[in-house]
Amino acid sequence: MPAEGIGGTINIVTKSAFQRSRPRFNYRTYLNVNSTRTELRKTYGIERNPTFKIKPGFDFTYIKPVSKSFGFTIGGAISSKFNPHNSSTNTWVLNPTAGTGIENPFLQGFTMQDTPKFTDRYSGRVGIDWRFAPNDVLTLGYSQQYYDAAWIGRRWQGDTAGNPTAFSSEFTQGRPNAGVVQFTGNAGHKYGTTWTPEFKYTHNGSEWKSEVRGAYSHASYHYRCLERGHFQNIVLTLGSFNAAGDVVAPTVRMDQTHDLVPRLTAVLASGETPDPRDVNNFVIGRGTEFFREGFDVKKSLFAHTRRVITVGVPVVVKVGGDVRQAVCDVRGSDPVYTYVGADGRAGTRDDAVSAAGMDLVDGYSVVAPPFGQPKFKWPSQYKLYDLYLARPNWWSRDLAGEHSMMVTNSKFLVETITSGFVRLDASFFHNRVTVVGGGRFQNYRSRADAGEVDTLGLYVRDEDGNLITNPATGQPIRATGTALAITEKTNIERAVTTKGIVNGIYPSFNAVYRMTENIQVRAGYASSISYPNLNQLAAVTTVSDITASPRRLTANSPLQPWLGRNYDLDLEYYTATGGSFTLAYFRKDISNFVNSVRHLAGTSGARAALEKYGYGELLPLNFEVVEQYNGGGATTEGWEFGLHQDLNSFLPSWASDGLRQHLLYRGAQGNQCR
Repeated sequence: MPAEGIGGTINIVTKSAFQRSRPRFNYRTYLNVNSTRTELRKTYGIERNPTFKIKPGFDFTYIKPVSKSFGFTIGGAISSKFNPHNSSTNTWVLNPTAGTGIENPFLQGFTMQDTPKFTDRYSGRVGIDWRFAPNDVLTLGYSQQYYDAAWIGRRWQGDTAGNPTAFSSEFTQGRPNAGVVQFTGNAGHKYGTTWTPEFKYTHNGSEWKSEVRGAYSHASYHYRCLERGHFQNIVLTLGSFNAAGDVVAPTVRMDQTHDLVPRLTAVLASGETPDPRDVNNFVIGRGTEFFREGFDVKKSLFAHTRRVITVGVPVVVKVGGDVRQAVCDVRGSDPVYTYVGADGRAGTRDDAVSAAGMDLVDGYSVVAPPFGQPKFKWPSQYKLYDLYLARPNWWSRDLAGEHSMMVTNSKFLVETITSGFVRLDASFFHNRVTVVGGGRFQNYRSRADAGEVDTLGLYVRDEDGNLITNPATGQPIRATGTALAITEKTNIERAVTTKGIVNGIYPSFNAVYRMTENIQVRAGYASSISYPNLNQLAAVTTVSDITASPRRLTANSPLQPWLGRNYDLDLEYYTATGGSFTLAYFRKDISNFVNSVRHLAGTSGARAALEKYGYGELLPLNFEVVEQYNGGGATTEGWEFGLHQDLNSFLPSWASDGLRQHLLYRGAQGNQCR
């Protein structure tokens, strides 16, 4: 098992043509039906127009043994399903009384969400099995999967936005013209393809048993919204307008606050009480896109051989190694389209839905809402995007902010693991003692490319690249230009590369002593590692503005995996009726955690860190440094008691199909960090 496989591994077993002596074709057709939407007609849900919610499915497998030494398999599946998802979240403020600390809670806000989802999957595999010698088999395979999911999240939320003027366990009365009632959303479309060619060679001889296998997997994924004709998120706010034409918030009251969704009343500054579920009473705020593009490539080559040798007792010797490489490439941006209306200003009278000149009510409004709520007139994320296409000059974009977000989301990582291992298995005293042990050498190499946010790009430099300072103030001179031009100078995509190399030997040992037929003792030790994740390895390096307080460099540090040493000892007793009792002791020593440290400006640590990361020019500017590093550790230990009893032996055959009783008690003690 790989040294980082501390939780075990899952082995996906594919079908072989040698499993059958005759051709076999299996197929299955079915319908996916959700009990909440059983209509046989088209209804509104996710797409712009009505669609069927009862979806078909189909899968098949064909096994063809052409001869005793050659055969092939073909399989495929199509699955499509509709899933509704409803949720309600209430936000309570505990509101403890000063002096006594007695809580006097009130409901401050809530969010209700209705999110139907479609998921389509298509997959297929072709495999060839060839026994080209009596003890040698070659298997070739190719599989491909396509995934497509789309969802529209419709959210309605209310909030008193601060301490209320009055409340009880049944109501909350918000402050005048300070509440929030909004329609928001969370729509998305994710699709991607995974394809995997693979091979396996096995030799099953009388003395040597060997296996070589390899695979190449390429998975791509894409998040899109605008290409499907709708925004990802929208914000519309209930409000009225003052004499200047600016939006004024409503006064919010919530009753029946112990219900899943409280009853909300909103009073405008004019004294009107509009329907808070009708989008026509709202003001358009913004729409967003969620754009992500990425791929993952995984390559693997594994080989091992085993043989039994006798050195007093038979010993199984297994030797092997593998090479694995993972490549991850991610890019993304989140454009924000702010609605400004005909006057070019956000949050004014012409931003009201009633002034848009277009019907924005979603067809989904005819569907009964969850939690017994009255029907809504939901805003349509499709129609809001139609409004953008019809009136693009009524919307504004922050191109500088979009560029900054793109740099933050752009990451590239390559990890290569090369390893070799030796494993020995032996039994002693007529199999009463079994010992398994070995060691694994593992070499880990990583390279991560991430963005750099260097605000020194805001300032003018000379021909040699040095900052030009103002003689009167001694401060660098700020450059001029548009917000986008300045952002492009200071936010640089994948400008920082970090590399890491880790070598290690990770031993493991397990032994079982069978004291009697019913009692055995197990002991084990394993050394393991856990590698940093993508966001830790490919973090953005940030140089704060010179005007910031404090001035700071946040560095993308080369990180190593944390290490674990795991000890286990357990005593097991097996009953004659198929039950077992287990008493176990465990201890885990973990070291080399990923931590963060702050080097204060002017200290030797800050000076050394600035030089290490190539920012020596910041030394005279009094910058502090925040970086991640490996260090520290923790120990956890404790006892476990387990009881397992299969009830089949106590029940009649008609009632004993798989019934079992299981009890586990876990106690931990002596946990400590260091």
